[in-house]
Amino acid sequence: VLDSSAAAGVGGRTIPASTDSLVSRFVARRHVSELPRLIDGEVRWVVTCNAAFRRDALNAVGGFDESYPVPGGEDTDLCARIRRAGYKLGVAPDALVRHDHTWRSVRQFAHTWYRYGRGDARHLRRDREPLRPMTHVIRDVRFMKTVARNLQTDLSDGLGLRESVAFAALDVVRRMSKTVGLLAAYPRVS
Repeated sequence: VLDSSAAAGVGGRTIPASTDSLVSRFVARRHVSELPRLIDGEVRWVVTCNAAFRRDALNAVGGFDESYPVPGGEDTDLCARIRRAGYKLGVAPDALVRHDHTWRSVRQFAHTWYRYGRGDARHLRRDREPLRPMTHVIRDVRFMKTVARNLQTDLSDGLGLRESVAFAALDVVRRMSKTVGLLAAYPRVS
């Protein structure tokens, strides 16, 4: 796909290697299996566990930023720098990776999303963007409509009540953990 595309990078679907835990089943249902999304007609980022990039684009932006102290945000950082350099990202619809995220517990899952929030803080600081905490809180409150829709869909699709409610709670945990990571890290990152 990359050879036949004008894109500097493409991403495909990623699914959990197993669905033996509540969290891995949630991830399989909600997040990881999605193809990169179009926002305003463009792909803004790809998950690098299932991505390919042109060497010239990677070289032009200095590759991955290896200064991240822990994983969380380096994918979106790379994609943002590629896009700012004038390159486009695309979708490889047939590319599929089975990835073990090691999210075996709610705590591990929440910690991962907390790290993503810390990565977002790093991006804002680097780009000299203000934090605007109320904007994030308002978005989180609005996200509750999505949680309610997801719960309704899960129940309509025949998921049991217990698992559907647990998935709704994980939707909230994911969103809130990322916001807490962002708010906690923003004053401290450089």
